[in-house]
Amino acid sequence: VVQDPCTSSANSCGQTNTGFYSSDHSSCSATAPDNASCPAPAIATNDFYAQPNIIKVGDATTLHWSSTNSTACTITSDNGFNTTVGPSGSISTGPLATSATFSLTCQNGTGGPQGSASIRVTVTPKFEEK
Repeated sequence: VVQDPCTSSANSCGQTNTGFYSSDHSSCSATAPDNASCPAPAIATNDFYAQPNIIKVGDATTLHWSSTNSTACTITSDNGFNTTVGPSGSISTGPLATSATFSLTCQNGTGGPQGSASIRVTVTPKFEEK
């Protein structure tokens, strides 16, 4: 008996497995590979930054990032900032009262590998002459 080959659906990074159709062609024995087999996201040292990275109290800065092998990312900080973002882009922090460390964590598919990077935004006090 010759079995016809078939291909599974793709996982988040496009990987597939091969298998064979059932004798009546109603099902395929191949299942999609686990997302854990996807390559880990990469964030180069200069691909996550704040512009500007030193601001005055009450000012905002813009975070910029770019990652590869990522399906979704999250940016969090020690001041409560927490947002889900795409694999690349930019976003305003909103007004900051104190210096903060921002962390970008990217994932390659649900349950897949993660990569991360962190940056520090320094907030300086506003000085007034009297």
